[in-house]
Amino acid sequence: MSTLAMSTLAMSPLATTAFDGMLAVLIAWTAWQSVTSREVFRAVMLFVVFGLLLALAWLRLGAPDVALAEAAVGAGLTGVLFLESLGHLRRNKTVEPPETVAQSRLRRWAVGLPVVVAGGLLAMVALRLEPRVPGIAGLVVRHQGETGVSNPVTAVLLDFRSTDTLLEVVVLLLAVIATYGLVPHGPAHHGPRVRPPATPRPPRQPVLVWFVRRLAPLALLVGVYLWWVGSSAPGGAFQAAAVVAAVFALLRVSGMEAAPPPNARPMRLLMVAGSVAFVSQGLAMLAAGRVFLDLPETVAYGLIVSLEGVLAASLAACLIALVAGAPRPPRQSGERP
Repeated sequence: MSTLAMSTLAMSPLATTAFDGMLAVLIAWTAWQSVTSREVFRAVMLFVVFGLLLALAWLRLGAPDVALAEAAVGAGLTGVLFLESLGHLRRNKTVEPPETVAQSRLRRWAVGLPVVVAGGLLAMVALRLEPRVPGIAGLVVRHQGETGVSNPVTAVLLDFRSTDTLLEVVVLLLAVIATYGLVPHGPAHHGPRVRPPATPRPPRQPVLVWFVRRLAPLALLVGVYLWWVGSSAPGGAFQAAAVVAAVFALLRVSGMEAAPPPNARPMRLLMVAGSVAFVSQGLAMLAAGRVFLDLPETVAYGLIVSLEGVLAASLAACLIALVAGAPRPPRQSGERP
């Protein structure tokens, strides 16, 4: 097929509609198979595929920032956490009792019926929406120059609705604290130790080690690039943090030492640095007689870029801690290691 014919096919409304329809069907089918699969490993793999398909759907909707976050967090890191949990269950020989045919059918109906009803209601609402709604796009474009950044998503997240972003950062930090809070701490215990990986560490394979050692620096460079380009193009702190945490997960899966223990003091300080920097910036604005987190136009660009750098490192530390899992409880006296 010639280049002209391929470009004509790519721009054809019929081809675009067919592709979008096929993508929608694949997303629905993958989601259904993931929640109804009787094999846990197959369900996890389908969930990862579901996340990748969602990332492609966000690209089709013109939201590359959300697509990057979905691919890195929704498919990548969440898939790693599911695989770690599955390995932990298999290592402890925790097996679900076999289902009868009646129980299997009941579970499928219990899962499927609410999904079908909710999908039908959402379709009805979508069909009744006005085709053209003004929204806040015009308002963002008119005031975007006050932020100093040319990426409207970054302007909204770190200036126009920065309070919501602050709460999202705090929620992630609270998730790490809750994970660590699940482990009891004895009075004689001076600090939690990181538990071993849920899945047994695989033996090092020369080809895998060679590949990971060359891919990890490139991925870290991509993370830095996503942070820097976030002020003018799709990217930012959340996407950069997800890529860095994915590097840690890759190193961990390959059996290589990935990072300092998440319970080490530098990592703990790094985890809280994002929330502290965000709140400090807001308090500085209050001290200057402005509204909380209301950035002055003259220094907005520098404050946004520097805050995104701190957030990227802090969010990456939080995600790494979640991937590493809760620290192992202290060993009691007389307990075998």
